[in-house]
Amino acid sequence: MPDRIAVLGAGSWGLAVSQLLHRNGHAVTLWEFDAADYRTLLEHRTHPKKLPECRLDPAIAISNDLMQAVSGAGLVVLAVPSQYLRSALMQLEGRIDQSVGVVNLAKGIETRTLQRMSEVITECLQRPLYRVVTLSGPSHAEEVVRDMPTTVVAGGINEAFCAEVQEAFSGQAFRVYFCGDLIGVELGGSLKNIIAIAAGIVAGLGMGDNTLGALITRGLAEITRLGVAMGAN
Repeated sequence: MPDRIAVLGAGSWGLAVSQLLHRNGHAVTLWEFDAADYRTLLEHRTHPKKLPECRLDPAIAISNDLMQAVSGAGLVVLAVPSQYLRSALMQLEGRIDQSVGVVNLAKGIETRTLQRMSEVITECLQRPLYRVVTLSGPSHAEEVVRDMPTTVVAGGINEAFCAEVQEAFSGQAFRVYFCGDLIGVELGGSLKNIIAIAAGIVAGLGMGDNTLGALITRGLAEITRLGVAMGAN
């Protein structure tokens, strides 16, 4: 397992994952790009507008300097929103060793290029795909912080690296499964949001469980068709 892990992005998920990795015995550095939010985290070890139930352990380092945050890290965890991931990664181009593994937490497809997140990562960092994993699943940050049982999947093309990620993230209440279908994992995590928005519309229109069940069932079928067409298993 890596001695030190850098978590880039101090939104709710970045905060929760930093605390999770610390509980698992790792030395964690959390990077926050916004100067005001950085000062809030330093002073209070929490952020009232992001994840107030999460108070970062004093041992978790907090940095506003991206290069300082990744320096010496054996694993870099990307908790940056999908549409801002490229701009953050461009600052790291050629500055982290090729042996350093990358774990993506962002769900989404880049609107300008229609690339999945692993494609953005390999392009920006000139990194082999076998050192990239996407972690995805039903994982609300506030529940992870409360140590509620949670399962996610590590999607990647290299089972050995996925096993490293499993070991780093897994704890008593947080279980990580392996899936070799990286395309399917990334598309599933992105496209389900469309169905989620539609489910909200169904609820807002006052429709019932029959309608919601139909939407979810047919939504799964459409996600599967599109995924297979794009190369997923």
